[in-house]
Amino acid sequence: EGVVVDTTGGRDTQIGSTGTSFLNIGLQNGVLLRSVLDSVTGDMSDTRTRYLGSRPVKLFRISMQNNEA
Repeated sequence: EGVVVDTTGGRDTQIGSTGTSFLNIGLQNGVLLRSVLDSVTGDMSDTRTRYLGSRPVKLFRISMQNNEA
């Protein structure tokens, strides 16, 4: 149902650091996949799965206090 690439460490990250990028994938069968993306090669590692229920997983970007959350 959805795919989101999220980078941690917004404004509060130190200058020169890149943060960590995650690829979140919501599947039709209720499974959420989360993988760490390598910022240089694009390789995925540390893939984790979580069963959230029998309904499709929908992913949304939200903002709180004018910042992405």
